[in-house]
Amino acid sequence: MAKLDESLIQKAAKIVAKFDGDDKDADVYKAIESGMKVGRNTAIQLMYYAEPVADPSLKFKATGANVKKARDQQNLRWERIAARADISINSARQMYEEAGGDLDESYIGRGKRPPNAPAEPKKSSAKKPAAKKTPAKKTPAKNRTRAQLVSRRP
Repeated sequence: MAKLDESLIQKAAKIVAKFDGDDKDADVYKAIESGMKVGRNTAIQLMYYAEPVADPSLKFKATGANVKKARDQQNLRWERIAARADISINSARQMYEEAGGDLDESYIGRGKRPPNAPAEPKKSSAKKPAAKKTPAKKTPAKNRTRAQLVSRRP
């Protein structure tokens, strides 16, 4: 994640400050996206960097224990941890590993639930009765052209 211009982060921090902590991230970055006329990825990146500016209590010192706590207990993504600790993503991962974290087990991304999240309820496997299908209508035979008829003659 590239470091953004400080003026952009300040503008995004004003937008982030309008939201309380209960709002969904999607609402926040959509507001940044529309308010600042930037793309979605840039808006998400700005949101990560603007959060600690808007709420300084989110910042923490870049230590292995703090990074491990943010990753394991708060389920924060690497980008957010790096922005809050003001370090790079690679150094955050390295600190996490040095503090005893397992990078393979800590993956939190699309399609995978956090390790300590409650399991989703299983869907019932009862089959629904099959609906009766209506027979497909035959398409009418296409009339042959004169050229086709003439070509069949001996």
